[in-house]
Amino acid sequence: MKIGYYISGHGYGHAVRSVPVIRGLKDLGCTVLIKTLCPPFLFRDGGKEGIRVLPEGFDVGLVQTDNLRFDLEKTYKEVTALLDSAEERIEKEKDFLLRNKVNGVVCDIPFLPLEAAFRAGLPSAAVGNFSWDWIYAHYAKKDERWSFVVRAIRPYYRRAGVLLRLPFHGPMKAFPRVEDIPLVLRRSSMKKMEIRRLLNLPKDRKIGLVAFSHLSLSSRALKEINALSSRCLFLIREPLHWEGPAFRKVKGKGLSFIDLVRGADFVLTKPGYGIVSDCLAHKVPMVYCDRGDFPEYAILVKAIKTGLPHQYLSQKDLYEGRWEKVLAPFRPPLGGRLWRGNGAGVAAKKIVRWFVAFYREKDR
Repeated sequence: MKIGYYISGHGYGHAVRSVPVIRGLKDLGCTVLIKTLCPPFLFRDGGKEGIRVLPEGFDVGLVQTDNLRFDLEKTYKEVTALLDSAEERIEKEKDFLLRNKVNGVVCDIPFLPLEAAFRAGLPSAAVGNFSWDWIYAHYAKKDERWSFVVRAIRPYYRRAGVLLRLPFHGPMKAFPRVEDIPLVLRRSSMKKMEIRRLLNLPKDRKIGLVAFSHLSLSSRALKEINALSSRCLFLIREPLHWEGPAFRKVKGKGLSFIDLVRGADFVLTKPGYGIVSDCLAHKVPMVYCDRGDFPEYAILVKAIKTGLPHQYLSQKDLYEGRWEKVLAPFRPPLGGRLWRGNGAGVAAKKIVRWFVAFYREKDR
């Protein structure tokens, strides 16, 4: 079975949670054709055999100015431009699916490929914890222009044969059929101390992983952070390039991002599905900051407070380098629901079963 897998380019979270599902599909004998604007290195953990990554995007998400701030007006212009070209994009993608003999479509969570699959007579599935119509409906409360966008998007989502809904989800009412699945988690195969020895990390300082890819800090802010260097060491990865005694740039060593999460004493980040799941999988405390007016935020903060030792750092303190809170005792998790983490395997099996059932019904 050949599957077209369409992944939102908004951040890395959609891609990193798609990789275990794609790996599960490969284990079930599928070939996977990925279309996304996410960088190809994110898919290395999926293995090279049986997948192709084509650089093409089918949604806008939010136009980011860095990892925390976004430009809502520019987002509106790009989304409406996408919708203006929707008919042409859908027909082009339908032809692509038929020409490449694709047997089914999965989206996390672009909407146009679902319509393309429907017109091509193919089964489809969506995987996600939110959909863009819900995100944009939040902005429609203050700006009526977004109501048109929401009304335009929802019919495309209704074309999905099934939504495999992840935990920490918003109301995804556009989908006619919904099946809940467990968390999709990534786990390091290495032990914590093995990672720390490999990186030659000091034993007398707290080790924090900075889980941002783009964050602009002033020289004054960096000076404030470097003043913490006797008590804390922050691991960073490219394209971050901060310098000073408080920072260690990690590259090489054969370590993946999830290995760095495993080896850290805490992660400094914004709440996103991928990083929250990574920290839950390894029980690593989180220092989180607010991410602006984004409706998924409150849902993920609830998951953090329930399941992880945590501290809150305001955006103002983050950008000004006042990171002393990472040294304070973490607030204990509230406890409660235990999250199963076998969502990738469950999703892969459900997708294949759904597609097989579609063709059996079609052949009757």
